[in-house]
Formats: sequence, C-alpha cells, structure tokens
Amino acid sequence: MKHYVPLVLFPYMLLLDLFLFLRSGHVGTLPAAAGCAVVVLAVALNAAGLFLVARCLIRAGKDSCTGTAGGRAGPELAGRVLAVKLLHIPAYLCLFVIGFSVVMLPLGFLITLMCFCIDCWTIALSGLLMTFALVAKCRRGEISVKRAVLHCVLAFLFCIDVADAFYVKHALVQKV
Repeated sequence: MKHYVPLVLFPYMLLLDLFLFLRSGHVGTLPAAAGCAVVVLAVALNAAGLFLVARCLIRAGKDSCTGTAGGRAGPELAGRVLAVKLLHIPAYLCLFVIGFSVVMLPLGFLITLMCFCIDCWTIALSGLLMTFALVAKCRRGEISVKRAVLHCVLAFLFCIDVADAFYVKHALVQKV
C-alpha cells in the first residue's frame, strides 16, 4: 500500500493548493523573499506530487499488464483501489462543503468550479487504478470483457465508484 500513498494524498494536496489560492492575497504582506519562497515551495511540492502520482499509476499499470505482484495483481490492486477510494471520501466532503459554501461569493463560482475539477481529477485517477485491476482480472480470465468494461465505466462515476469498488473487491475478487 505504501506505493499508493501519493495517490491517496493527491486530493489533500489539491485542497492545500486551494487553501493557498484563497490565502494568496496575504502573500504580499510577507517580505519579498519569503513570498517568493512560498510560491516556489508550492510549485515544487505540486510538481513532485504529480510526478509521484504518475509513477504510482505507471507502476500499477505495469503490474496489471505483466501480472507481477505474485500473479495476484487483480485482487491486490482491487483491494488497494478500495482503500484509496475510501481514503478520498473526506477530501470529497471537504471540497463539497467549500464549493457549496462559497458559491454566492464574488469569486465563489470559480472556487466551486475548482472544487468540482479537483473532484473529477481525483475520481479519474482512482478510476484509472480500478481499470488496471479489472484489466488484470480480465487477462487472467476471471471476469468477462463485458463485465470488465461495465465496471470500468462505473469506476469513473461520482459516488457509484466507491460502491462499485466494494462490489469488485468483495464479489469479483473473492472468487479467486
């Protein structure tokens, strides 16, 4: 599970970015060097976070296609996907509360749109991880292509993705 920590922390990193964006008006009160350091640090952390998330997804894709991880890439990956999706729920709730509470402010629509984009991006990344798990199951002949495609589509739908991850983990994977 340690390889999936960047993916788990991704929405929280974006929440931190949103907070920094909302507080960016106060950066001018800092000395010039400190303000510049805050901006450089934020950009560096985001670049490192995106790199680690991409590396995590590439590793999961490679494991699902080659069948590494002891030949159990599908079941292990499905369990990890479920854990990742469950750990994302507090970030989704926080983003929903922020987006809903600021929608009537002057820049509220933009902030709400940012919250929605963060949710979509996070769901897309965890859905991609679920797709890798389903590809591994399909390659091993444990599920049909039709069923894999159905669950791949469900993995990208808001709220349904978590319920489908439970189903895939407990109904499809336990048949191994």
